[in-house]
Amino acid sequence: MGFQKEYTPWNKGKTAWNKGLTKETDERVKKYGKSGVGKHSGKHKKHVFSEESKRSLIQSKIGDNNPSKRIDVRERIRKKVIENYNNPELRLKERISDSCKKAHQRQEVRDKFLRFNKIPPSRKGKKLSGKLKRRISQIMTKQWQNPEYKEKQIASILKGLLKRPTSYEKKIMILIDKHNLPFRYVGDGNIIINFCNPDFISTTEDKLIIEVFYSFYKKSNYVEERNKKFVKLGYSTLFLDEKDVDCSDWEKRCLDKIQKLIQGENVDKRNKKVQDV
Repeated sequence: MGFQKEYTPWNKGKTAWNKGLTKETDERVKKYGKSGVGKHSGKHKKHVFSEESKRSLIQSKIGDNNPSKRIDVRERIRKKVIENYNNPELRLKERISDSCKKAHQRQEVRDKFLRFNKIPPSRKGKKLSGKLKRRISQIMTKQWQNPEYKEKQIASILKGLLKRPTSYEKKIMILIDKHNLPFRYVGDGNIIINFCNPDFISTTEDKLIIEVFYSFYKKSNYVEERNKKFVKLGYSTLFLDEKDVDCSDWEKRCLDKIQKLIQGENVDKRNKKVQDV
């Protein structure tokens, strides 16, 4: 029986530990030899692998006779593995992560990883060819046809998208509660205005919006484009970025801008052109 294509067994090319050793030259060989004396000798030896024993061994691995192939056993094992993995006392996640990080620091492990994933080091950082892109597309399309894979991926994506409120939004929420400002948080998708989900909206009849963001993750025209959509429906918007929220006097700075927004003043020069349209 040959090996599967592009699969290398763990012991291929390695030398056996006892190759060339004898009981006269190595104590381990002598010890193991003595431990096996009499266990498979004499009349017992010819009955260990008799035809009847062979048939019995074969039958024990077929169908429900083999515990590892029974659905109920496999389900119990699966649940136990998940339970242990999520058990904080066992710290399996951290231990597995640390073990993988340590292993990945070794060059031979990285080379093996690249070889098994068919990504040669020479292609690192380079653009993918059209042929490789099509192959990846075919593989991913096939995977997404699997209902279990599809459900798992969608759940992961939604979980990542719903990590709200952000750290900046939390700070503004604290500020609003502390000074009893007429705004409430809706950044979790509760309200959509002109196909946009604002972060904070006024609780009064005034159409006021507060947007909190980190400019590194936004386009250069983010403020103008987003404000255009809100202005069309009559909303005045205050945009607070990292310069406002992530500074030593952020509370005073943000509070002043929010109070000016409530009083109807244009507190953000970036909005001036849009508001005049």
